[in-house]
Amino acid sequence: MKVSKLLKTTLLITVLLLLVSGCTNESSNERVRLTAYATSEETSKANEAAKNAVDGDPATFWHIQWSEKVPQSITVKLSRLAKVNQVAYLPRQDGNSNGIITEYRLLYSTDGKDFIELVHGEWALNTDKKVVEFSPVEATQIRLEAIQGFGGWASAAEIEIGIVTEEN
Repeated sequence: MKVSKLLKTTLLITVLLLLVSGCTNESSNERVRLTAYATSEETSKANEAAKNAVDGDPATFWHIQWSEKVPQSITVKLSRLAKVNQVAYLPRQDGNSNGIITEYRLLYSTDGKDFIELVHGEWALNTDKKVVEFSPVEATQIRLEAIQGFGGWASAAEIEIGIVTEEN
């Protein structure tokens, strides 16, 4: 059965909103909570920690340390194993292009040690949300690796994870 793009978008938005507040999976009654960690984050000169990329607030953002350059990565950790089929990347929304990711790799893991590549691609240098869809994988962690970014840096206002539910 083919699902319309509008219905897919509506489902993704609903899932993402539920993820921000914690969503309940009927089969496990366990909420999926998101946390994030990164290979680099600017916390000494600014509040640009990895956790900002999963806080649901597009006004905050993660940025690598200003003294470092790409490649760098940010990893979103799910509180439990989930079937993931989409990642959305929202570049920083403060009018500054520094760190907007233009070349990336997405990887996933079930144990946090071994990561498998899902996709490698390029994004336009703008502040529009970028959405990557892929065949569902079971994962506990999703890693966004910034290979290239404006100014040689990497940043993200929000990283959203699309989770396949029994209803999808």
